[in-house]
Formats: sequence, structure tokens, C-alpha cells
Amino acid sequence: MGASFRMLLVVPVFLGLVSLAPVTATAGGTSVSIGGGWLMPAGDFSDVAKSGWQVFGGFDVPLASRFSLGFDGAYSPLKTTDAFLTANGAEPGTLDEGKVTLWRGGAHGDYLLGQGQTIPFLRAGVGAYGVKTKVTTLFFGDHEASDVKAGVSLGAGLLFKPEFGGSFELGAAYHRVSGGGVSFSELRIAWRWGGGE
Repeated sequence: MGASFRMLLVVPVFLGLVSLAPVTATAGGTSVSIGGGWLMPAGDFSDVAKSGWQVFGGFDVPLASRFSLGFDGAYSPLKTTDAFLTANGAEPGTLDEGKVTLWRGGAHGDYLLGQGQTIPFLRAGVGAYGVKTKVTTLFFGDHEASDVKAGVSLGAGLLFKPEFGGSFELGAAYHRVSGGGVSFSELRIAWRWGGGE
């Protein structure tokens, strides 16, 4: 059984465990979020891509007083490192260029560590991660490669609930894709609408 297949098995197990919580929320508790952040490649992936920005969106549904289940997606346009350019026949500092496109989509579960207007939370997620690299050279054309694999994430954050409604989210997370070739950390900021405010 391959690593990618084993990680995909995490998805139904994860969703099943989260769903064990008694459903106490109504549709009015659903929140929609949109935001952005900074992505920092780690491990072997830091030899391929430079740090860069990302955008993301999603929605969350509370399942109990402290648990919620959400679905989210993100997109990150990054640049390749000079070392990766050189390894693929390109010349840094010229018209040659390299791009890395990273996208992900999946599910996450949040556990709230308190109540009130400022609430810390823990988050675990699973999903699909797609990575595409493209090196464009002036004399030798384009070199492209892409792959999609399963991955997991662990993170934490803070929710700030202003009196006028909605909530403001600050968070950080670490993501690891099956096979070990792609891993990264992220810092994010988002605004949530809804949530029964």
C-alpha cells in the first residue's frame, strides 16, 4: 500500500471522528471565510520554491459547543529558487524564469479552547495538494512537471469577535504532503461572516 493511498485513508477516518460530536448547531451557525497569508516552503521544498503569498476561502459548520468541521481551498503562486532554475537548464538573472503553483483543497476540524470575544483554537486537516513547476528558458523552451497527492496539516490560531459581528482569524499551520517532497508552513489572516453572530 503506497504512502499516498494510506494518507487518503485518513480522510474518512478524520471526518468520522469529528462527526461523533453531537450536532447542536443550526444552519445559522455556518460561517464563510476569505483571507490571505504568507507561505514558507520547508525541507526539500525550500530548494524548489521561494516564500510567497496565498489566498484562501472556506466555510465552517459547528458540530458542538467546541467543535466545528470546515472545508477550505487555497492557491499560492510562487517563484522557483535560483538553484532550481540552474538545475533545470535556466540562467538566474536573465529572461529565464521559474514558477511554482501550489493549490490545495480539503477538510479541517477545529477545537475551541475557550469562549468569549478572543478564542484560541487548534486545527487539524486533510486534503489534496497539487504542485506544478514550470521553468521557461529563452533558448530551450519550457519544462513543466505537476503532481497531486494527499496531505495533512496541523495548526493553531485565535478568533477575535468584535461587537459588530463576524470574526477575525489569525493562524499558523504546518502542511506535509505524502512522499515528503512538499512541506510548508503558513501564516494566515481571514475574516469570517456568519457563525450565528
